[in-house]
Amino acid sequence: MHCISNFLESMAHEMPDFSDVTISKTGYKVDGNGIKYFCKYNNLKSIDYYSVDSKRGFLYVEFSDLIKQDAQIQTKIQSVTDSDLSKGMKKELRKGYYKTINQELVQKFKDSNTILSRLSSKLKNIPDEFNNLSTYVIVVAPVELNDPKRIDKVKFLDTLKDKLTNALPSGMHSGVKVITLTQFIS
Repeated sequence: MHCISNFLESMAHEMPDFSDVTISKTGYKVDGNGIKYFCKYNNLKSIDYYSVDSKRGFLYVEFSDLIKQDAQIQTKIQSVTDSDLSKGMKKELRKGYYKTINQELVQKFKDSNTILSRLSSKLKNIPDEFNNLSTYVIVVAPVELNDPKRIDKVKFLDTLKDKLTNALPSGMHSGVKVITLTQFIS
């Protein structure tokens, strides 16, 4: 049986626009060639890392440039709004676009929880903290203070946090945080 420490590495974010930002924290790689691949759970979605933080406790860490993804969805919504579709159809399409991000993040949490529940049969030396409820931390690109759309972006992230908190069963986590890359590294 392999040791879980084989998957411990320096965390890397997935935000090419911020490639100059490095993270000095470590985590157990779940996605990609990490735990999920090793355990043959490739059909499941997953967060990027399981992490044990001395201040924050046990974390599920997901790096995602949701601001950029939301901008792409806004562009799609605008094209729907400008189209000749009926008012009802436009409304239905807009709702579908907005649900996309939330549903994916909920599924990543749930599938990562499934992976975690099966680790003891696949890996050894699993830290005791993995038995604690996790905080789901979604790390997003920094929001610049001088950004003219700053307020809209912050509202989007707050709304997303609230929707995720409500969508996940309360007994499966100790909280949901949506924080910027800058906040995460400090």
